Amino acid sequence: MEELNKIIEEIIKRFEKKDKIRERSLKLTRQAVRLSGEAIKAIHRGQSDVAESKLGDVRKILQETMEIPSDHLAPFHTRILETAQQEYVEASLLDAIVNNKKIHSPEELGVSDLSFLLGLGDVVGELRRYILDSIRSGSISEAERIFEVMDSIYYSLMSIDFPKGLIPNLRRKVDTARILLEKTHGELTDVLHREKLRSEIKKLEKRS
Repeated sequence: MEELNKIIEEIIKRFEKKDKIRERSLKLTRQAVRLSGEAIKAIHRGQSDVAESKLGDVRKILQETMEIPSDHLAPFHTRILETAQQEYVEASLLDAIVNNKKIHSPEELGVSDLSFLLGLGDVVGELRRYILDSIRSGSISEAERIFEVMDSIYYSLMSIDFPKGLIPNLRRKVDTARILLEKTHGELTDVLHREKLRSEIKKLEKRS
């Protein structure tokens, strides 16, 4: 029985090590998700320097999570890591699109292809929000520019046709993107029609 007790003690030590690693991964990924969300808020507020700083912090955190041995993580923890990557991709893409920066590849961002695609699907919602804010502030040309990008993202995602098992959740995000695109197109079209009408009324007033 003494030998068995020693074996159990060694097993417990290994599980304790795995548990510490998992707790560390959860803490890191929660930080990454929180900072990505804060970066998105900063972008909408026009605080590009703040957003860039927070995105840099997220990148460092995700690099640290990549050093965690995958065999120490349960599927649940792996999914959380993927979610953190998606949030980072969404914030990075929003920053690049809004501020006319280079759009980085999955390799450059240090994320998986799947996380990149799912993050790309999520950014459509943030672009809609940015468009509506631009319309409210009277920046119609900016709203049109972002809508063209939003439209391009949707059709790019539509071109990806693989089984759900290979790219889970992508089809659902594409369907959501289509709904958001149609709503935004209708709202933007109404605004452009009103702007055109105002312009024509002003021309008539000047003539009279």
